[in-house]
Amino acid sequence: MRGTAIWCVAVLVLAACDGGVIDHVDAVRKNGRRLAHEGLRLPTEGGSTVRSIAPALRQDPHGRALLDLGQRAVPDLRKLLKDPERRELAAALLAEIGGTEAATELLARWRGMRDDAREVHFYRLYLGSSLPIGYRCENVDQQFYAELVLGLGYAGSPVSGEIAKDTESAIKESERLEAAGEEITFREERDEDGRQLEVRWDAAPVETAREGLRIVVMASAPEAPYLCDLALRSRVRALRIAAAQMTPYLGKDAVQMLPALARLLDDVDLRHEALEPVALLLDGSPPDLNLSGEQQGALVARYKARLRESGQLR
Repeated sequence: MRGTAIWCVAVLVLAACDGGVIDHVDAVRKNGRRLAHEGLRLPTEGGSTVRSIAPALRQDPHGRALLDLGQRAVPDLRKLLKDPERRELAAALLAEIGGTEAATELLARWRGMRDDAREVHFYRLYLGSSLPIGYRCENVDQQFYAELVLGLGYAGSPVSGEIAKDTESAIKESERLEAAGEEITFREERDEDGRQLEVRWDAAPVETAREGLRIVVMASAPEAPYLCDLALRSRVRALRIAAAQMTPYLGKDAVQMLPALARLLDDVDLRHEALEPVALLLDGSPPDLNLSGEQQGALVARYKARLRESGQLR
């Protein structure tokens, strides 16, 4: 039944789209090369934290034709976001073409899937310890959902104010849950492939805040420094970690985060999360984190002394 429903949706989508755009999209897909935006990189002067896939698309005549169509392709690409087979590439193309209409549609799709998406982290249970072994996004099409987040980070400037509002609301709701003593981190044990694993995930507001932080930082939204600072000062551990991880990608605004990051250095449980961004901001390269507790303590003391000398820490 579910397969029939998906097929019907695809037929309706195809009937509503211009043949030229669909033909080009299908030709690109036939080449078998996955064309999607990938992870984060530190911003260069005036550059983006997400690498453009336009050069790769232009190597294919059909990809080049879609980019050359530009805004004329946007209405049909928006419709293809409903097609399970074509939606990931459609989202990537919308991000590359850019503009308000494309960004608005990517935002609507992210908001529509956000509450269902669950980022679960897996831990191997061994001799009373929990060893992290990876994570995945459940309850949604993981590759399509990842493209929505990265696509908004790449081309979401026209709607970054809306994403910032969502993020601030989610941070405040996470704080409310924490203050009320409600559970915000959930755990269960699963048996997968003959292994006994512990699975952890966070409450929806926490996950929304984390993803929102990532998007506004990638999109260089004006609100990004304020939201990172707000999260670094949060009582919610997951938000402090998320903000510390995103701080280096703030570019010239990252140095404003040093006082808040320095406070995390005093937290032994979060020290390793703060050391890398502090080192990147002060020295331009990450430290060796395979240090003993005593060595980490000495490194923390050295960084804090430098921050005091520069007036960034009292």
